[in-house]
Amino acid sequence: MTMDMHPGADRLAALVRGVPDDALGRGTPCSEYTVGDLLDHVSGFAVGIAAAGRKDVDGMKAPSPGRATDLGEGWRTRIPAELLALASTWDDPAAYEGTTGGPLDMPAEIAAVVGIEELCIHGWDLARALGEPFAVTTAELDVLERFFSLFGPDERGSAYDPPVKSSTTDLLARAIALSGRDPGWRP
Repeated sequence: MTMDMHPGADRLAALVRGVPDDALGRGTPCSEYTVGDLLDHVSGFAVGIAAAGRKDVDGMKAPSPGRATDLGEGWRTRIPAELLALASTWDDPAAYEGTTGGPLDMPAEIAAVVGIEELCIHGWDLARALGEPFAVTTAELDVLERFFSLFGPDERGSAYDPPVKSSTTDLLARAIALSGRDPGWRP
């Protein structure tokens, strides 16, 4: 089964291109990241998950800890290009076969699920920090539900805060709450 990463990659790329310099130090709903830190993390996951889809063990790296100081020059064009490459890699049905290999070896299909989760959750983080609207497709919502059903609260590791209690019927807001973020977060 293939998944279309283009909607999430395109949305996030548009947000990245629109980040003003004075926003890099702003907080985000992802409590440990400023906007600049989040952008560095987005770059790292885009490169890493694209490499996983190509089974390019040499191209895989551990997820970036997210440091604005590592953004470098030209990030407004580089990161969108990395996001497009990520989405294009997973257009190939062979990307979903076998395991990814590398430092975070997992079934390739799960790596694709992680890719969509990262595009959606961190896209929402960036949109909120910038005060921009954000929406996802029904297919992406299905993937988010699948992702968060893969592990229980004790299996979340350090990547997510505990789920936030939410009584909303909005499916994106529920996924955001499951990620440990407050769906009502505002800058």
